[in-house]
Amino acid sequence: MRTITFKSVLTACALVLGGASLTACVTPIPANLPLATGARDAITSTEVVAPIAQNEIYVYVVPSTAGAAVGGGFGIVGALAGVAIDASVNAANTKAAEGDVKPARDAIVDYNFDGVLTADLQKSLSEVGFLKVQGVRATKDIAQVSLDNSVTNSSAGVVLMTIAKYEFNGDATSLTITMTADLYAKDPALAGYKPTKTANAKLVAYPGNSIYRNTFTYAQPLAGSTTKRDENIAKWSADKGKAIRDALDAGSAAVASKLAEDIQRAPPPPAAKKKK
Repeated sequence: MRTITFKSVLTACALVLGGASLTACVTPIPANLPLATGARDAITSTEVVAPIAQNEIYVYVVPSTAGAAVGGGFGIVGALAGVAIDASVNAANTKAAEGDVKPARDAIVDYNFDGVLTADLQKSLSEVGFLKVQGVRATKDIAQVSLDNSVTNSSAGVVLMTIAKYEFNGDATSLTITMTADLYAKDPALAGYKPTKTANAKLVAYPGNSIYRNTFTYAQPLAGSTTKRDENIAKWSADKGKAIRDALDAGSAAVASKLAEDIQRAPPPPAAKKKK
């Protein structure tokens, strides 16, 4: 385990206090923002951009909080020492997970999740008439500047950005796909639908700037799972990873279909004003 030094404690302190100061005054971005009915009528064309950063499946490692809980009884320095301990524990847990998941990665090394998801998005979203989908493209570059450029350089009236990931849970008893969708307006006719409280003028592809937003998940449990992660991954990996491939195929189609259905959902009526 890494030695905890006074310098590491001070570094953790700076990160924690700095993070607290940055988030104290931020207006929360709603997790679910329906597309206004009027906005649908103003959409002339849609480009779908699907950022998928990962190249292979991984195990989600639950962050440790044991160190912080123990150190918290000794004031700010103790609490921050606990944070540093947790960082060391998390690194060790991540390394163990990387070793356990290798058979699964080897089993599906030829599986192209990016291609599967883009095809499913093309199929499902092309059936939503008002979107007028021009095309769907995947990208590995999720740097903020690249996401901003994807919107800025698009010739479409709106850009629908679908950021997806896929992972095993901690003990590999299930496989989950998560996809967050944000619709960014470029056409001046849609300017009135852009948020104001959560907007960020410096970042184009900032979730607070989107005129539609939601997150979709699909989870596939492993049949006959055990309490041991390596045994579960062996089951997932059997027969050239058939269980993984089937789950990813089903999950990709599911989240694409959920998005197509949800973006057509009528927004709730405005809340009635209370009488004084």
